[in-house]
Amino acid sequence: MRLSKLIKRDSKLLLTNNYGKGVLIILIISIINFIINFVDGLAFNLCGYDLIRLSEDIYNYSQELFTSPIPFIISFVGFIIKMLLIVPIMIGTLNFYLNITDKENVSVSDIFNPYESKLFGKSILMWLNLGIKRLFISLLFVAIPIAVISVGVFISLQADMHPLFAPMLIIVGSLVLLVALFLIELFMQRYALAPILICNKYSYGVHKAVKTSTNYMKHHKGELIGFKLSYIGYLIPFILVNIMYFFTEETDFALVMPMKLLVFVVTTLTALFFVPYYLMGTTMYKRYLFELGEHISNANGQAVQGTIVNDINQQDSSVNVGNLNIQEKNTNNEYSNSQINNNNVENISSVNAEDTVITEEMNNTNQQEVSTQPTSTVIEALQVESEPTEQEQKPIENTIDTEESNTEI
Repeated sequence: MRLSKLIKRDSKLLLTNNYGKGVLIILIISIINFIINFVDGLAFNLCGYDLIRLSEDIYNYSQELFTSPIPFIISFVGFIIKMLLIVPIMIGTLNFYLNITDKENVSVSDIFNPYESKLFGKSILMWLNLGIKRLFISLLFVAIPIAVISVGVFISLQADMHPLFAPMLIIVGSLVLLVALFLIELFMQRYALAPILICNKYSYGVHKAVKTSTNYMKHHKGELIGFKLSYIGYLIPFILVNIMYFFTEETDFALVMPMKLLVFVVTTLTALFFVPYYLMGTTMYKRYLFELGEHISNANGQAVQGTIVNDINQQDSSVNVGNLNIQEKNTNNEYSNSQINNNNVENISSVNAEDTVITEEMNNTNQQEVSTQPTSTVIEALQVESEPTEQEQKPIENTIDTEESNTEI
C-alpha cells in the first residue's frame, strides 16, 4: 500500500471521534474572520467610503480611494488585528491536530493555547518570516508574466493595434503565470515543516524550525505537493459551482442571487467536510517527513520508538509478511507439484526403462538366433529352397513328354 493511502486511512481513523471538534474549529475561525472583515468594512463606511462601489469599479475607484491616507490606516489596522487574532489560532489548530496524531484527548479550547504561552510570539514571528519569503519569491517569479499580461491588456485597449496580438499576449502571460505560481508553491514547500515544529510537541524556535524544515524537505517537496493535490477531488463541487456562477453572472442577471446562495451553501459544506480531513492528513504527513528526517540524520540510524515512521513501517512489514506467507504457500504448492511431476517422470521413465529392457532382450535373442548361421549360409539356403533338385526335375520332364505324346495321339 502506498504511503499516501496509509496516511489518509490512518488520519480518517484518528479523526473519527474528533471530526465534530474539527468542524467547530472551522466555524470559530470563520466567525472571527467575518467579524474582523465586518468591522473593517464598517470603518470604511463611517469614513465615507463606499465598498460596494469599490467592488464594482475597483480600478477607477481605488485611485480615488487611496489618494487619502485614511484608507491605508484602516487597512493597516485591520491587517494587524487579523494577524494577532487569526495567526495564533491557526498555530493552535495545528497543535490540536498534532496532538490527535499522538492519540491524546483534545479539546476545541486547545486552539487558544498560544495566547497563554510563548507560542503566541513564535506564531507571529513565523507568519512574518514565511510571509516575507513568499512575498520575495512571488515578486521574483510573477513579475514577468504580470508584465506580459499588462502589455496585452494595454494593447487590447488601443484601437489602432493588431487585434490578435493582445489575446495572444494575455494567454501566454496567463500560462506563464500558472507555471510561476506552481514554482512558488514548490519553493515554499521547503518551509512546510516549520509551523508544526514550533508547536508544543517539539517547541523549536523560529530560526531552528525554518532551518530544520529546509534540511528535511530537500527531496520531499514534490512529494508533499502531490499529497496535497490528492485531495482535489473534494473540491470538484466547489469548482463547478463557481464556474456556473461566473457564466451566470455574465449572461442572466435573474439567476445571480440564487447562484450566490448556491455558492455559499456548497462552499460552506465543502469547507466543513474537506478542511478537517485535509488538515489532519497534511499534519500527519508533515510529522512523518520530520521523523523520517530525524531517522536519517540519527547517527545510529534508529528512529525513536512510538513514531509515525515506525508505525507505517510496521504496517508495511505486516503487509510484506502477508505477501511472504502467500509466497511461501505458493512455493510449497510449487514444491508439491514438482514432487508430483518428478514422481510421474520417474514412473514414466521406469516403464520406458522396462520396455527398453524387454526390447533389448528380444533383440538379443533374435541376434543370437541369427548369429547361429552366417549370413552367406542363410542366403544359400534360400537359394536351395527356391531351386528344384535334379531328381525333382526328372519327373517333371517325364510328365511333359507324356503330355506331348497324348496330344499327338
